[in-house]
Amino acid sequence: MLFRAPYQAILERADRARRRSLRFVSDVGGATAVEFAMISVPFLLIFCAIFESAFLVFNQGNLEYATYEASRQLLVGYGQNNNWTASDFSNAVCANLWKNFTCANLMVDVRSATDFTGSLDTTKDFTSAYNPGSPTYNPGASGSVVVARVAYPYKLYFNAFSGMGSGSKVIMATAVFKAE
Repeated sequence: MLFRAPYQAILERADRARRRSLRFVSDVGGATAVEFAMISVPFLLIFCAIFESAFLVFNQGNLEYATYEASRQLLVGYGQNNNWTASDFSNAVCANLWKNFTCANLMVDVRSATDFTGSLDTTKDFTSAYNPGSPTYNPGASGSVVVARVAYPYKLYFNAFSGMGSGSKVIMATAVFKAE
């Protein structure tokens, strides 16, 4: 018994610690807060990615609409008859865009050919070498096949979470028609 007394205090402390840990494990009082803390960060990241993707799709649709509306001026010959330049076409696109677009960043590429058989070279990917200061603009004449492409560098706000890489993506709209 002489040796048991010092160890008895240690055993009692160990037993109390074991009982406290069992009570802690069986207690569910803060489980909801802990579970929410574990899922809140991934939830917010997914929410931001969805939000960013929705804005990107919305702005892509707006750029498509604005390109379509400006291309109608070339389709009916208004732009050709009034000697439109690339900046005039860009201004016509810009007139139909929402205010979150910066018109100075638009890049237009308008090309024409006599028919649809491949004499129209649109293989140039002007979005990878984005340069808003040097557009190609040739709307052709009546009866020409015209391809109008408009590109815009869209700024990503939540790009760190969205998985879309860099701080901006180039969105593009295309209209192909035969001028009247």
